[in-house]
Amino acid sequence: MLTTEEISEILKHQESYAVRKANKEEMEQLIDFMFKKSDGIQTEENIREVVNFSYTAVIENYVTDCVGYAGKVLIVIFPASPTMHRIYTLKNNGELEEAIKE
Repeated sequence: MLTTEEISEILKHQESYAVRKANKEEMEQLIDFMFKKSDGIQTEENIREVVNFSYTAVIENYVTDCVGYAGKVLIVIFPASPTMHRIYTLKNNGELEEAIKE
């Protein structure tokens, strides 16, 4: 069982970041990324429709608990099922990169 001090530390950490809906620029960036990754298999219109019906969230100022990544994280849950989801990070040049589960 967690102590009061441990719970306070967890709550403090959770207050250090904000979760919000993806804005229009981030949605366009996601659509562009997915279109390029599809290699022409999907049309931009199809991808736009799927993304617009998806649930998207952005975590600002995410930091791993060890040396690794610090920055914005974009989470997409596709409309077909919560098991269909993707997580993206922003590279130093501002481009999206899919976070692959290791």
